[in-house]
Amino acid sequence: MPVETRIAPRDSAWGAEQSGLIAGFEFAPGLAPRPVGSDEAAARLAAPDPAEPDGRFLWLHFDLAHAGAVRWLERNARLPEGFFEALGSPARSTRVERDDEALVAVVNDVMFDFDFDPDDLATLWACLD
Repeated sequence: MPVETRIAPRDSAWGAEQSGLIAGFEFAPGLAPRPVGSDEAAARLAAPDPAEPDGRFLWLHFDLAHAGAVRWLERNARLPEGFFEALGSPARSTRVERDDEALVAVVNDVMFDFDFDPDDLATLWACLD
């Protein structure tokens, strides 16, 4: 039987939590994605359950313009130093770098209009471990 893969929005109004979390989901093989808030994510990251099946992971999307986002990530996410260096770097070039057992990616919008304003580009920072 196929697994339903539709991702339902959070019950709360659109926007970030106090942590800066816009959207959080737990993914597990064979199951539909399940919404996760910042409190549950922090608890899961602080004490990972060794009984969890392989392949389970959290996807956490933060609004870095939110004052609490970087602070939450520093306190709870156990991200490599290279991720925070990329966040603070003025260099916005698209790249993927290895930092010990993690990959840190910086990805920019792709613009097909050559008359675009460079200030309109958005950057995505991602860390995978």
